[in-house]
Amino acid sequence: MSSTSNTPMQLSGLASGIDTSSIVAQLMAVERLPEKQMQVKKSQSEARQALLKDFDTKLKTLHDAAAALSAVTLWSPKQTVASSDPSRVSAVLTSGAGVGGTTIDVQRLASSQQQKFTYTANAGADDTIALTDSLGNTTNITITAGSDIGSAVAAINGNSSSPVYAAVVGSDQIYLSSKQTGAAGSFTVGAGATTLSNGSIVQQGLPALYQVNGGAQQSSDSNTLTSAIPGLTLTLTGVTPAGAPATINVSPPAVDQKAVTDAVNGFISAYNGAVDWIRTKTQEKLVPDPQTSSDYLQGVLHGDTMLIDLQYQLRNAVSGTIGDVPGLPSTLNSLLSLGISTGVTTGSSAVSRDSVAGKLALDASKLTAALTSDPTSVKKLFSGISGSGGFANDFNALINPMTTVNGVIDTRIQGETSTQSDLTKRISDMEARLSVREDMLKAQFTAMEQAMSKSQSLQAQLFASMGMTSSR
Repeated sequence: MSSTSNTPMQLSGLASGIDTSSIVAQLMAVERLPEKQMQVKKSQSEARQALLKDFDTKLKTLHDAAAALSAVTLWSPKQTVASSDPSRVSAVLTSGAGVGGTTIDVQRLASSQQQKFTYTANAGADDTIALTDSLGNTTNITITAGSDIGSAVAAINGNSSSPVYAAVVGSDQIYLSSKQTGAAGSFTVGAGATTLSNGSIVQQGLPALYQVNGGAQQSSDSNTLTSAIPGLTLTLTGVTPAGAPATINVSPPAVDQKAVTDAVNGFISAYNGAVDWIRTKTQEKLVPDPQTSSDYLQGVLHGDTMLIDLQYQLRNAVSGTIGDVPGLPSTLNSLLSLGISTGVTTGSSAVSRDSVAGKLALDASKLTAALTSDPTSVKKLFSGISGSGGFANDFNALINPMTTVNGVIDTRIQGETSTQSDLTKRISDMEARLSVREDMLKAQFTAMEQAMSKSQSLQAQLFASMGMTSSR
């Protein structure tokens, strides 16, 4: 059986004693150096592109954090509510509420009706338990023949229409507890149930009892009160001590200082993340004599002028004064006046090292003082007037050209994609040429070996005809 191949037969050193395959491999390694350099450049482009995408995400996060400082909802005056005894009475605002304090004296919490039964499994037939709520709605629960007490409880609890929860007590007792408190939670169990017997009421469903500002005693079937104090929802979780009612305090409408502080901290965190990223990546140096693939990927953004220029602009923005908002007092016209700065840049503490790196820190007491004394100016500093001017708008004016579609970063990312496509084609073309070159070298060395083999054979014949022995 014969076969054909386009690859020439290789005779590596068969006649010459030279490892021609190794020679070809070494020659091709030299000729592949430009290809290897292109592969490195492609890997570096991919790494640079991944880093730019990561930075784009960080900048967008920073943009959103800056925008949050000027959000209308952040500066809308809001009321707050607090309870002097939140472990027993808690409160939340549902709409505008009267300003000041209101006392709530809780004498009893609302409770749900509870009944107990002895459970006996039916061996021969299924049982039906009919549960009827206070409105006359009946839910039938099927207990399969032979079900143990645990299975019966699971069947009751597994029916979403059931007005009760079931629980096992001891070995043969089932306790049924209403899902609602007060009179609204009353229920009955149909007399036809054969698996439940000896029923008795453990606890009646009782309403909560309470007084508002020492007035007449009131009741509620629920521990959640929606009309005791207009504009508030109260949740009763405990009985208040005699003579020590809970006081519910509602503040006048004002800027939510905690929300503003949280927004400022969110901006500082996003800003520090961005500038620290820039500093780290632009100062990361190339490896002088790279040996591994990771070595080649180090420092792909070292000295990047776009990033360094942006870093300077961001630092100037947070350290400068706000000059495009008319009427701002000179004492409240910069982030520094609100306690937002790089802090002390001397010493050996962690804060000082962050300060040297350009990271921001917040003096919360200074921000609180400004919000207390002149919240209107603080709002204008951040959000300007009618959406124009102010720190947040000015700051994002720096970021927008970087992060928009077809913006600076997007264009660079697209450029890296083009670079990778170009390098991929060049590598493919070079590999095709190198493959032809390798086949040619192998063919040349094979021809040389064949010629030497033929010469040696003729030499041996000649010596034999002369009665001599070839030394080869």
